[in-house]
Amino acid sequence: MRAARLELRPPTLFRSPTILALGFYGIMVSIPIIAAVLLVSVRQLSAWTFVLPLLAMAVAVFLMPFGFGNPLLVRRVKRLEPPPDSSSSRFVVQLTLTPRVRTGWRATFEDADDLGWVVISDAGVDFYGDSVSLTLPWSASDAPRLQTSGWRGLFLCGPRVRLSTTALPNVSQIEFAERASWTLPGSRRIAARMYQSFARWRNACPPEPKVV
Repeated sequence: MRAARLELRPPTLFRSPTILALGFYGIMVSIPIIAAVLLVSVRQLSAWTFVLPLLAMAVAVFLMPFGFGNPLLVRRVKRLEPPPDSSSSRFVVQLTLTPRVRTGWRATFEDADDLGWVVISDAGVDFYGDSVSLTLPWSASDAPRLQTSGWRGLFLCGPRVRLSTTALPNVSQIEFAERASWTLPGSRRIAARMYQSFARWRNACPPEPKVV
């Protein structure tokens, strides 16, 4: 039987320059809003004075996952992807632990403790990240639960999957949030597929042997 394991190491891919580059995507998404405000400020008062900023905000919300830097993230985590395995499901995700591993400005700027791949199978959950490696058998965790994306995702992005455990030192909860989408509908679609994979593989895990 596999044992629960958590390994921490210094980051190599997602250091300060890359974290700042991920934030640059948020500036790109805000450009339509800035342009709309500048445009209506030089126009006479009309219906477009109200419509243009609203349209710009709608575009920004629609592209919110893009604004999180997901396109850059997907390219960077390619080198972390484990070998193909048809007997599992895998997703590009961010990992957040409770209590948090990251502190300081990075914890404020990015609500993830690490970024990488989660692999889900009947044996449990494995995370292959830049600075965190995690193995969690189903016997060491509660059933997966959905958790809202919170204020960072305006409660609109796809929900996170939360696992509770007592098998890891100094860790009580683990959250996975998808980070492969570019649009809001895509985020919700991938998050739903990820949760279904968690539920399906957990139900397919072999029963624990009884102690006699």
